[in-house]
Amino acid sequence: MGGRALKIAKAAPLKERLAALINSVPDEIWFADNQGQFKLVNPSGRSEFKLHGRTPVDIRKLAGRLEVFRPDGSLRPVEEAPPLRALKGETLRNQDEMVRTPATGDMRYRQVSSSPVKDAAGQIVGSVSVVRDVTEQKLIEHKVRCLNLELEAQVAERTAALQGTVAELKAEIAERRR
Repeated sequence: MGGRALKIAKAAPLKERLAALINSVPDEIWFADNQGQFKLVNPSGRSEFKLHGRTPVDIRKLAGRLEVFRPDGSLRPVEEAPPLRALKGETLRNQDEMVRTPATGDMRYRQVSSSPVKDAAGQIVGSVSVVRDVTEQKLIEHKVRCLNLELEAQVAERTAALQGTVAELKAEIAERRR
C-alpha cells in the first residue's frame, strides 16, 4: 500500500467517527465553504428545513426563502445571516432569532453561534454554525413573566384592601377615643 493510500485508509475511521459525532448532535450544525455554499448539514438541520440529499445549499437562497426575525420582531435581512457574517470574519455567540420553519410552519426561537473556519495560514475557508432550538425555554420565560404580572396585580389589590382596612380601623379607634 502506497503512502497516500495508507493515509486515506487511516483517515477513514476518523472520518466515520467525526460523521457519527456530527450526526448525533441534537442541535443543527451547518458548515459553509467560502463560496457561501452549505457543504455539510447534520440531520437535525436537514429535517428542520426539509433538505434532502447531499447537494450543497446556497446560504443566500435558503435564507431568502425563510421568514427570519430579530429579537425585536423586525425581519432580518439575508445579509445578516450568521453564516454569511462568519464568512466575513465575525464570530457570533448565542444570537437570538425567530424562524418560521418549513418542516412544520411553526415559529421557532433559536440561538445561533457562528464563527469563521480558517486554514493553517489563517485564511477563511468557510464558516460553521451551531443552532439550538430554545422555543420551550422562551415559552416558559413568557409564562413566568405572565404569572409574575398576575402576582403583582394580586399583591397590589390585596395591599389596597389592607390599606383600606387599616384606615377604617384607625378611624374606629379615633372615634372610640373621643
